Amino acid sequence: MELALSGDEGALKELRKQKQEIKPDDKVLMHPKKKVSHSIFKSFISKITKQGNAVYEVGKNSTVTDKGDHLKLSLESKSDEAMLQALKMAVAKYGNTLDIQGNIEFKKRVLMVTQKYYLKVNFADPQMQKIKSEMEKQPQTQNTTKTKNSKKGMSR
Repeated sequence: MELALSGDEGALKELRKQKQEIKPDDKVLMHPKKKVSHSIFKSFISKITKQGNAVYEVGKNSTVTDKGDHLKLSLESKSDEAMLQALKMAVAKYGNTLDIQGNIEFKKRVLMVTQKYYLKVNFADPQMQKIKSEMEKQPQTQNTTKTKNSKKGMSR
């Protein structure tokens, strides 16, 4: 457990041997081909579970549980900060194309945050990708701030 907490990828891999199912109501960000990544974000980590899941605090009452093959979000806050941080983690871990699992409200929120903060993210879901493309064609009516570096704060 100590080795996993310090970022030892071999120790995490050993703890994560059990298959962890994604439940229908889970809010999940993952690689489209279910690529597994045992790297962790040491600067955000709050604990490692017995199953090898790294739990990160990403805002007030909001966590991201890193299960290796996916990030499970528990976002209590309606602010964009926690969602933005979770998306940055997913991009750093799995690349710019993500598979988004969750209810329609969660998917809408993902789309809105990626557009508002100009994140370079593509979606495995053709419908989400189509909506993203349509949103990009529309002129921005809100006064938003571009993030200069989408991986800022993503040290491992």
